[in-house]
Amino acid sequence: MAEDVFISYAREEMDAAKMVRLVLERNGISCWMDVEGIDSGDDFGVEISAAIRACKAVVFILSARSQRSQWTRKEVTTALNFEKPIIPIAIEKCDVIDPFDFYFSNVQRSVVYEDISQSLNDLVHDIKAVIDKDEQASIVPQEAVDALTSRSKRTLARRYAPVAAAVLAVVVALALVIPRLMPSSSSGSAPASNGGGSSQPAATVYASDCFYYNMAGNVTSTEELGSYAQQTSDGAEAALMNRAFSILSFVRNEGEIAAQVESVTFEVLELEPIEEPDLQLDVAFHDDVLLVYSANNGWGSTGDETYDFYLTDESRDWQNGRIELSAISSDIALAQPAALAPGEVRRELACTVDVERFKELGASELYGGYALWLFVNKASSDEEWYAWMLTYDDEQGFGVQNGPSGAGSYSVTLFAVLDVDARPTSIRFTGEEATPRVEDTYRIETVIAPTKSCYLRCKDVYSVNGELQETPEYEVITTVPVFTHEAFGISRNMTLDLAADPDMKPSRMQEIADSYRYDPRSILEDASDF
Repeated sequence: MAEDVFISYAREEMDAAKMVRLVLERNGISCWMDVEGIDSGDDFGVEISAAIRACKAVVFILSARSQRSQWTRKEVTTALNFEKPIIPIAIEKCDVIDPFDFYFSNVQRSVVYEDISQSLNDLVHDIKAVIDKDEQASIVPQEAVDALTSRSKRTLARRYAPVAAAVLAVVVALALVIPRLMPSSSSGSAPASNGGGSSQPAATVYASDCFYYNMAGNVTSTEELGSYAQQTSDGAEAALMNRAFSILSFVRNEGEIAAQVESVTFEVLELEPIEEPDLQLDVAFHDDVLLVYSANNGWGSTGDETYDFYLTDESRDWQNGRIELSAISSDIALAQPAALAPGEVRRELACTVDVERFKELGASELYGGYALWLFVNKASSDEEWYAWMLTYDDEQGFGVQNGPSGAGSYSVTLFAVLDVDARPTSIRFTGEEATPRVEDTYRIETVIAPTKSCYLRCKDVYSVNGELQETPEYEVITTVPVFTHEAFGISRNMTLDLAADPDMKPSRMQEIADSYRYDPRSILEDASDF
């Protein structure tokens, strides 16, 4: 349902905006604010544009900070494009700077310095006139008057007038102190910022940390914090994360009655995609045919790579005891050098192995049979891949052994997919888990899963009893694969599917690879460690 007014404000002025909303809603004027208007994962820009288009007027919280915000500039511009009346509300005495001096150039100003109650009453009257709402006696909540009077000694301005059938501005004197908390360390504490007596609800977000996502749910006390500091202790500007990461905070109740967490918002302060290739190779057998595949598991294209394939046995020097593939095969097919786009796969080698010749060259009595090591050198660097190839007397055939394995478990409460290409600035979590009542101490953990590899500077922001409290800022580099976790490499499922037919056409190979595309939401279902 469309709201009467859209409230545009800088993040630093959220409490002022909430006081304005309180006054308007008590007088039957419905309001849209992004602190409550966007569900987790929705496209921020699309939702804001739709809300402005649907509203009857835009209320702009005017301050020095709000004029520096890129988002408020976009919101005011969008309102003008949709021919929505704009009502600037000054919460401090400040110059109106470019481009707002242009936006409001035809506005006649009216200034009120002290009478907060009367200013709020006038505000309700003026906005009702703009949105054509039935006029009744205005209700001015004492809660709003008390909060706004705290800065009433400062000279503030109030102005209003119609603007050429498109903009009507009313400037009202408001005042507000915006209490914000920035925890200085993961183990420190801060006093209650509510300011009320002991019977009033009061809570503090007093400890936070940034973790690998698969630790979600496992860290239960502040004594276990310090992961982010440890990862960046050697001078690293950003912590390296695989696939996703979590931000964990503890909220402590410091009053005699339960405190209320009203919202949890993940804020993106800086976001840059990492579009680099991640070239991987894997080996599999189809009967006696040795197959080597390459795959680009990254988000940028590779170069035209060439490879050098050779063998050794355990008794030889791995660098100098080279055995050519021709020593075990007369049927060798090598692919021509070529670049790989993100998510593209290719067969690099198909080699039919002479079993008897393999036994002659292989190390005997090793792993119950005969073994050779396959080495793959990439021509553009000294990087190597290798795999053991085994054959047994009692069970003829080959197999590949290579790579790590392992599993763990984790639990996720607040989860969101971050669409890197859409570049959102904020994700708000909704539901009962995101708005708990805090009786004593409460854990709040958000897990963020980007859609591709990226650099992030971010933080979580909590609204607790009407006050905004923040975690520290975290910088992370999250490496996200193109393919499903462990689908390729170490003779995994995708490789085995590719090797099911040694003569498989490239188009069919790519269909198989595309079926293994990674879905960030699999984090909720997959308990595998990395």
